[in-house]
Amino acid sequence: MTTIRGRHLRHLRPIARVALLVAVVGALVAGVGHMADGKVPDLRRPGEPLVQSMVLAGSELDLVVGRARAVARALGIPGEADVPRRRFEALDRSVIDEVALRQSDGRILAVIRLDADRGGVRSLVRIGWSADDDQAQIVAATAAAAASRYAQAAGFSTPMTVPLADWDETMRAWQVTWPRLIDGVPAPGEGLTVWVYRGGRLAALRRIETPAASAPLLRIAAERAQHVAISWAIGAGIPEAALSSSLAPTLAWVAPDDFASRGGADATEARLYLVYSIQLTIHAPGGDTRELLLFIDAGSGAIIGGAETV
Repeated sequence: MTTIRGRHLRHLRPIARVALLVAVVGALVAGVGHMADGKVPDLRRPGEPLVQSMVLAGSELDLVVGRARAVARALGIPGEADVPRRRFEALDRSVIDEVALRQSDGRILAVIRLDADRGGVRSLVRIGWSADDDQAQIVAATAAAAASRYAQAAGFSTPMTVPLADWDETMRAWQVTWPRLIDGVPAPGEGLTVWVYRGGRLAALRRIETPAASAPLLRIAAERAQHVAISWAIGAGIPEAALSSSLAPTLAWVAPDDFASRGGADATEARLYLVYSIQLTIHAPGGDTRELLLFIDAGSGAIIGGAETV
């Protein structure tokens, strides 16, 4: 399976992303102070922490607690809402309210993450497992219908497209995904995903839907995009004879990163752009190969991102 080095947190395997919501985000926030002015900057600043805590108090706090309770009731999750925490997440320039649902003994039953601006659910993960979760009631043929019911209860409108249903062995649940399409073109890593245990209980859900720029009125030819990618690789010191590309350029909506400019893959803007995705194979001495992905803006022809794959 091809993996991508250094990509954004949101591009990890979906189940890894869900599991990390509680552990990693909390760790990132530790030791980071509140934002100085409480305002969300439009662009990512060099060296900016991935997550910064923000003040949430008064009527706003009560509003967030009410939203979390409503979601919990709709999904049949017991427990009382904990004190919410508000965070600014620099990778996608979003403000998130995180609320834990606890039992009377203090045990966390679920964690809900809400969009601070719109109030909708960004993600939810159940904590804990019971033997009933493995008692098969949900099978491949019914997984999508069960996932759709949970999604709608959480306030999502499920797309009209047919979802992808697969068994997630790590989660031990059915993973149902509605990939995001913008004007018929895929936005990799985006969309709505719901995990449902075989016993029928909701395991987790999340939605990733980054704002998108307007599509260019005129697109460059795919051949030009291919030429731009190969020229960049040669300029980076890769011999032309060591380069090949067996896949035709494909259109996709992606967020810019600094792979081509600084060798990293950190987000530089929280907006999707229509690009040609070019995959180049580098044939190294000894028979080893490396794969590069380059994202060429479909309007301007500029390289706006990429990744090294293994």
